[in-house]
Amino acid sequence: MSHSQLERWFRGMGCERAEGVKAPPELRDRRAYYMPMVGEDRPAKKEDAPRLVKRVILSTAARDRDGDIIVPAGISLKWFRKNPVVLWAHRQDLPPIGTVDMKTLTVTEKGIEADVVFDAGSAMGREVYGLYDRGVMRAWSVGFIPIKWSLL
Repeated sequence: MSHSQLERWFRGMGCERAEGVKAPPELRDRRAYYMPMVGEDRPAKKEDAPRLVKRVILSTAARDRDGDIIVPAGISLKWFRKNPVVLWAHRQDLPPIGTVDMKTLTVTEKGIEADVVFDAGSAMGREVYGLYDRGVMRAWSVGFIPIKWSLL
């Protein structure tokens, strides 16, 4: 995909260029986009919906299906902590299905584990929770941008 195609795609999704945004050194020369917030930012009342929570292993130090190995202890969660959303199948064009409860997130040399709080206020959040709860879905995948890598 060319830069102009990517630009058109982002703009079509309602995103705007993030000019002059502070970024970590490893992302400085990359194009950045953001989606402006529309409406009010206010939390839903807790009594409005049931709490759908699953304790999950988000990643391990094992080789994944693409041949990648993430060293859990080397992961930077700086940006994730600011907005710990869980996407459905890495789909950034869909609303998140939930969030990671950052108070429960643990990182060891063996893996990354946390409570995922599914969005009970959305049909997709409830549906995906049900898939995990019934054992239809069992695996998790984290999106990442390598900071340092080597070929094995």
